Amino acid sequence: MMRILLFGNYIECQKAIEYIDELPELSHRKKEHRVIDDYDEFYKEVVDYAPHLTVVLADGADGMEGVYRSRQARPEVPVFWFSDDWNFGNQSHRLQCTYFSGKPMSADKFQRAIGCLQAAGGASWLESNKKG
Repeated sequence: MMRILLFGNYIECQKAIEYIDELPELSHRKKEHRVIDDYDEFYKEVVDYAPHLTVVLADGADGMEGVYRSRQARPEVPVFWFSDDWNFGNQSHRLQCTYFSGKPMSADKFQRAIGCLQAAGGASWLESNKKG
């Protein structure tokens, strides 16, 4: 079971789940999605839920703090960060996000995120999460 943790607005997270579920690289994997919109609860879930992928959709400083905490608690877990502010791009690089993009999200951006994961050596990550 591939555990995917999403942090942000519920409606945006539901749309992100649709895009993720349509990715050919992940389409045959059994997935569990957990949507969190509260920062304190998000951090607890990063630690306790032990996601295989984290997607941060929270805007502004909440998004940056979510990425920071995620990378601090689980540095091995890929992070896709979508922000309402392109100025966080430098922070995403410093925090070693797998993928950063400004909003709005799109299926194409999620496809690019998976491509970045593969390019960064994530092919083994994708392979290891096929069945569990």
